[in-house]
Amino acid sequence: MAHTQIITLPALPAHLLDEQPHERTQLIQLRERLFSECRPATHIELLTFERYAWALFLADRFRRFEADSQSAFMDQPNEPNIFRRMDRLSQIALQQERRADRALNELRRLQQDRLHAAEIQNEMATLDKQTQVPVTHPHPAQRKQPAANPQALPRHSAQPGIQ
Repeated sequence: MAHTQIITLPALPAHLLDEQPHERTQLIQLRERLFSECRPATHIELLTFERYAWALFLADRFRRFEADSQSAFMDQPNEPNIFRRMDRLSQIALQQERRADRALNELRRLQQDRLHAAEIQNEMATLDKQTQVPVTHPHPAQRKQPAANPQALPRHSAQPGIQ
């Protein structure tokens, strides 16, 4: 999948950007810059990356709307609707910034889990154990002892319940 293709998710209504081609271009440029830095490798990382890029795009968009409202408020300071609009846009921008932060933290966690799964798989290969480790496997800091330590590996006996 080319990284310039936009994935259509419930949180990413591409039809809104069809009406605003310059915003679509801004989103694609933002995604390309972020993609080169974040480098999602799996499908779930890519979906999380999309949530991050979309939320960051929306936060910037609503901050621009807020700035426009502030300019309008400076021209008409006694107009209560402008102040309410400015306040609401500020709240929406803050929500989008929080969404972006959560998505980035989730992306970091997914990438860290992927690297830890590869590390565990390498440890198992060192012990001549061939197994696929899912990326949801706990990372080494959550294990009580390193897997490379023979005492950390469970001993299986022929009798059930005896180790």
